[in-house]
Amino acid sequence: MPCVEKVGRLRKTGVKLNRSTRAIRTYFKYRENYGKNLFHGRKYKLSARDKEGILHEVSKKVTTCNEVKRILNLNVGRETIREFCHSSQVIKYAKMSKKPHLTPGSKQKRL
Repeated sequence: MPCVEKVGRLRKTGVKLNRSTRAIRTYFKYRENYGKNLFHGRKYKLSARDKEGILHEVSKKVTTCNEVKRILNLNVGRETIREFCHSSQVIKYAKMSKKPHLTPGSKQKRL
């Protein structure tokens, strides 16, 4: 019957402190870390090393996100790489402007 006594004590403590039995139980279970937000939420897809590699590749020359993914052998989508480049303070992401079509006049000038 020690479990019943323990639950009874938790209930009495909870009633005194105006807290649930579960809250009291988790407090006693995790005293040192109770109330601290430890590692909650989604984990990052890119490690610090991946981020360094992306910055290195992008700053060398004009490359697409798919090329960066292929060169670094990353297991993330191109959109993740694009978002990282966009949010980076170091790199300014810019869409390449389209080139005009070759006309017969411009072909003649090239020859």
